[in-house]
Amino acid sequence: MWKKILTSMVIILSVTSISAFAQSTLPAPNATHEQSLDQIVAVVNDEIITQSELNHALTAAKQQFMQRQISLPDQKTFKKQVLDQLIYQKLQLQVAKHNQIKVTNNEINAAVARISQANHLSQTALKQKLTQEGISYKEFRSQLQKQLIISKLQHQALQDTISINKSDIAAFQKQHAGQIASTEYHIATILIPLPASATQAQINHAKGKAALVLKQLQKGSSFETAMKMHPGSADLGWRSAKELPQVFVKTVLKMKPNEVTGPIQAPNGFHIIKLLDKEAKNTVSDQQIQRIVYQQKVEKALQKWLTQLRSSAYIHIYADS
Repeated sequence: MWKKILTSMVIILSVTSISAFAQSTLPAPNATHEQSLDQIVAVVNDEIITQSELNHALTAAKQQFMQRQISLPDQKTFKKQVLDQLIYQKLQLQVAKHNQIKVTNNEINAAVARISQANHLSQTALKQKLTQEGISYKEFRSQLQKQLIISKLQHQALQDTISINKSDIAAFQKQHAGQIASTEYHIATILIPLPASATQAQINHAKGKAALVLKQLQKGSSFETAMKMHPGSADLGWRSAKELPQVFVKTVLKMKPNEVTGPIQAPNGFHIIKLLDKEAKNTVSDQQIQRIVYQQKVEKALQKWLTQLRSSAYIHIYADS
């Protein structure tokens, strides 16, 4: 369940911090004497990241990896990734403060309610779960406040830089054609019926009759007229391969539109089938594709923006960090 809480928070807020639920907040500029004695691992403009803060973030990140059953990278890489996320968080909060971006208690309350609802928990149960994980409700709201501020900042920074046009949608459809489209088949069948528990003689007779009908059709007889002459014949409409009668599938997949073939034996008799048409139909709507493409553009633009933000800042990471 806690895994779901972590996941839902990331999804709801669309934030970049790897330790959204880290059990400590970033140190304030007016650090206490106790904090000043803590080893400094990085300086970000006029603020610091301490060893204890990094340790808390590493612990929280490890818990998330374990809950999501994801293998940890090697210790050096993992430590660098977590420290990078703390640096990015610090940078974004600094910019947000400069731009006077704030969130209200009502916005925090609404985010808490969304997280509770997404995980089917009452807010009381959520508080209990946080306590079990060693996180106070106050710490939880503090982290949530920071993530909401960062989310607002990212939206403000990127909202006018991202647009989607028809060529973006078309390019996505072409690139993922095999994943978002499936072929549907429109077939009709002429049935030469067999009685239940048919004898071999009856089977041979029905098969011969079906072969004769097929021969007439191949000479130009109307398929629609032949359908009317044989009760049980039917237009099966549009169907995907998995929706077709199993005995038809292998044959239909090889057919071309307007092709007639048979006879195919089924439990109810012999079938002559005509593929009236086939077409690839998207299983993902244009609206869904638009959302996917938009999210991809957001992620790309966000990474570019964060890189620029970092390159313009003063950042010093101590060698033994």
